[in-house]
Amino acid sequence: MSRMLRGTLLVLVVLSGLTGLVYAAMKYLMTGDDPFAAFHHPWQPSLLAAHVLVAPALLFTLGWVFADHVAPQLGQTRHARFSGVALVITIASMTASGYLLQVVSGPGWRLGYAWVHGLSGTLFLLFFGAHAASAFGRSADRQRRGHEVSEPAA
Repeated sequence: MSRMLRGTLLVLVVLSGLTGLVYAAMKYLMTGDDPFAAFHHPWQPSLLAAHVLVAPALLFTLGWVFADHVAPQLGQTRHARFSGVALVITIASMTASGYLLQVVSGPGWRLGYAWVHGLSGTLFLLFFGAHAASAFGRSADRQRRGHEVSEPAA
């Protein structure tokens, strides 16, 4: 995976994760003075808008990563890393629930998809961190042993 793709992915994961987590904290953990207010914090609508705008860019980049990084490894016989397989599963769940959350109108369905989206998004962030740390550790190990770490041309 190229350095540019890794950097783009990291920035979008951080932006999407921060906007999603902070929005969720504002929506579910804060209480406002007015019990009839639609929002608990003045920034809540802006954070939701930012999350909804960043998420498609992240999804596009994840598709690029799938084509560049995941798909070439699917046919190989070596064992996949748990964090990579878990990422693929959580990405599918996170994406489907995120889109469905925007179009359902029943309160029960909406709450259900919100829970699925929140849990799968949080798991995605955890597995992404584990996967990135594992890749970083393998790269550092190769450099310590004197192997050259090749970087594909951009």
